[in-house]
Amino acid sequence: MFSGRYPIQKGKDGNYFIDRDGTHFNHILNFLRDERCMPPKESSTGSYERSVVLWDRSVRND
Repeated sequence: MFSGRYPIQKGKDGNYFIDRDGTHFNHILNFLRDERCMPPKESSTGSYERSVVLWDRSVRND
């Protein structure tokens, strides 16, 4: 995402805006920090893991 492959502009406040569904995004951030996949109990494990894996691949392959 920040590899330079895609042009990304900062907002007026100097921050980046990531427009993603908040349902699993906090878990994706935790995965990137800890490199562990801990799905929330109330979610579908398969759906959650696919979201994390696909997002992780897109970020790391940039």
